[in-house]
Order: sequence, then structure tokens, then C-alpha cells
Amino acid sequence: MKRKIADVLDTLTDAYVPNKLDFVLKATENMPQVSYAAEAKAQPQAPIMWRKVLAPAVCCCLIALLGFGVWHSGILSPAPVSPDTPAIVPSTPDESTPEAADIETPEMASTDEVLPAPDADQIVINQLDAAPEAVEQDVQRSSYGKIPYDVWEDIMARFQAKTGIEYHSFCARIPAEFSTYNFFTLSLRGYKDFSRDEDYLLHDYVFECYNSTGAKAIIALCDFESPLQGAGTSEQDLVESQINGTPVTICSYGDTYWAQYSYQGVNYTIETTGLDQAGLEALLTSLLAA
Repeated sequence: MKRKIADVLDTLTDAYVPNKLDFVLKATENMPQVSYAAEAKAQPQAPIMWRKVLAPAVCCCLIALLGFGVWHSGILSPAPVSPDTPAIVPSTPDESTPEAADIETPEMASTDEVLPAPDADQIVINQLDAAPEAVEQDVQRSSYGKIPYDVWEDIMARFQAKTGIEYHSFCARIPAEFSTYNFFTLSLRGYKDFSRDEDYLLHDYVFECYNSTGAKAIIALCDFESPLQGAGTSEQDLVESQINGTPVTICSYGDTYWAQYSYQGVNYTIETTGLDQAGLEALLTSLLAA
């Protein structure tokens, strides 16, 4: 301690004190001795919990202040783009590389593509030179006019059993222009049943229809073969038409049309007189619409 004081006072006493060390010793011989051991005594430490909490908090504050300073300084802001700066264009992969060669780009459907239209009806009229020859058969016709209601119910039940169609539902298929019609059956004697040669067996159900202009349409139905009506039109090499997806054979001679087809397990023959081709097509389309 005395040496340190001597050094400090060296500059002050250099000219006035010849023997600086003796002067310091005399000046400090009566000073009380100070123990620096007490000053070196360890100070009481802060609680451990405060150190655990205070240190992270101080670090967070420093990080926040640092981030705010960086943001506010504008270091992270993108540099303004000069009008002369060229745009960044993605590079095109080299087609010679395997990666580019293996990538297949799916073809996009063109919005201008025209979808195919549904199949339209195809009408072909087979022209005949003369009316088909009638087939001579022993036919019995049974008309149903004014009959008791219970008998009529039985007739409608048998019609549905043989054709698979409810009577009134079938009548609704006939165009409304045919407002008048007769309903009857055609039966053959012992047809394909030799044990009943004397009996007439039911063959066809027939609707004979008329419109207001006098045109006539005969609609015959049979569940096991072609109806008797128009049996003479079964000629060879006749071209078929397509109506609502059903093959139809149409023949004509004069002002008469014949049409034959099978639909929903029932065979049909249509004969019209005084009806033009458009009227025939409307009738067939309506019958084949169910």
C-alpha cells in the first residue's frame, strides 16, 4: 500500500521531497491498518430463482431490441427494382436430360371440342310395287263393345297378362289425334294346338284408330310371333329403320304404310291409310317412347 501511494505522489513530490519513500513511511506510520481480507469477503448471492428468471428475460429483451433495430433500419426491405432490371425467367429444362424426358405433360381437353350428338332416328321406307297378298286363314274376330263391367275387367286382365302392358297405359301411348278406336281380338282355329282343332285360340289384340281427317291406323299385338295383320309383308332384303333405338321395318305402297317391330317382348304390326310419313313417324315414336 505504501508503495502505491509513493508511486502516486511521485510526480507531486519529485521536486520537493528528496527521499520519497522515507516521506511516505513517516506520513503513514500513524494511519490505521486496513484489512483487505474483509473487502475480499464474498458478497451474498441473489436467490437462485431470480437468477433463473432474470437472465432469460434480459436475453429476450436484448434480442427484441436487436430485431426492432434491424427492421427499423430497413436492412431486410427488398431493394427497389429498376425499370431496366430484366425480369427473372424460369429456365427451360434440357430435353436431353432423363428427368425432362420422362416427364409427360397431360393433354388438356379443348374447350372447342364438339361432343357427339345422340343417335337420331333413321327412317328408311321400303317401296313396294303392290299391296302384299293376304294370307287365307280361318280367323275369328271378337269385338268388345257394350259388355258388363266384370267381363271387361277380365278382358283387361288377360290383355296385361299376354302383353305385359296395362290396358289404359297402352292406350295413353296412342297419339291424342286418334280420338276414336275399336278394340278387338283375332283368333285362329286350333292354331299350333292340334288337340284343339275345333277351338279358336287367341292370336292378336288389335286397336283400330281414326283421327278427325279420316286417316286410319291399325295396331296389332302378339306375344309369341308376328301378328296376322300385314303377314304378307315378310319379304327379303328390306332395310330397317331405327326409332328410339328399336329396329323397325317400314314398307309403303300408295297411301298405305306397314311397320313391323318387336318391343319389350311383344311383336307389333302397324298399318296406316291416309296418313303421311310425318304422321307415321309420330305414331311410331309415341308407341316406342315408353
